[in-house]
Amino acid sequence: MPHLLQSTCQFAIGLSLAFLSLGISLRAQTQVSVPPRPPIVLDSMEVAKLVVDRTLPKYPPVAKVNYLQGRVSVEASVSAEGKVVREHVTGGNPILAASALEAIRQWRFRPLMTPGGPAGFVTPFKVEFSLRAPLSRQLPPNPEKALPRGAVPPRLLTKSALSSTATIVHARVLVDAEGKAIDYECFCGPVAHNEEVRQLIMGLSFRPAQWGNTPVPGYAEIDLPFAEKPSQETANAFVGNE
Repeated sequence: MPHLLQSTCQFAIGLSLAFLSLGISLRAQTQVSVPPRPPIVLDSMEVAKLVVDRTLPKYPPVAKVNYLQGRVSVEASVSAEGKVVREHVTGGNPILAASALEAIRQWRFRPLMTPGGPAGFVTPFKVEFSLRAPLSRQLPPNPEKALPRGAVPPRLLTKSALSSTATIVHARVLVDAEGKAIDYECFCGPVAHNEEVRQLIMGLSFRPAQWGNTPVPGYAEIDLPFAEKPSQETANAFVGNE
C-alpha cells in the first residue's frame, strides 16, 4: 500500500510538471506571435523640437564645378537615445545624396518621451543643395543631367555563376566614392526588408563611378540571387548590370 501511494504521488508530481511545462511552452508561443508595434512617425515640425545637433552637409566639389543643385529626400530611423540608426535615400542625385547621408548620420536628437518612456521614431528629411550664383542665367542648362551623362556608373566587382535555386531580385545601390555600398532600394517584394538581403548588399564591393579620373558616388543597378536559406554559393553569386 505505501508503495502504491508513493507511485501515485510520483505520477501526480510528474503530471503536474508536464502541465507546467506545457503552460510555459504555450505562453512562450503566445509571446512570440505578438506582432511588433508600428514605428512612431514624426513630421518635420515635430522633429525640429527635438533637434540637438544638426551638422550641415558638405557641398561636394565635383557638384560645385558642375553647377549641380537639388533636393535629397531621406527617411531616417532614430533610436530611443536620439541617435540616427538607419537612413535611406528616397530621392536625389547620388553625389548630393552621399553627402546628405554622411551629415545625417551625425545628427542628434532629444529622446522622444511617450507614456511608456523614451521611444524611437521614423521621420523624413529634405536636404537642399543650392549654389550662390551672381545671375541665374549664367548657370548652364540642365546641369543635373549633364554630369550623369559624363560619368561612368559604378561596377560590381564580385561575380560568379548564379545558383539555380536562388530567386533573382533587382536592387539599386548607392555606392560612395570609395566603392562601398551606403544605401540601397530593393525591388524585390516581400524580401525587400529582409536583414539577410541587407547584409548581402551592404557587404558588396564596387568600382566607384568615375567622372573623368575622379571617383564619385553613383547608383549601381544589380541583380541579386537570394534564397530563404542562403548558402556560401548564394552569398558569392552576383551579377552586375554594366
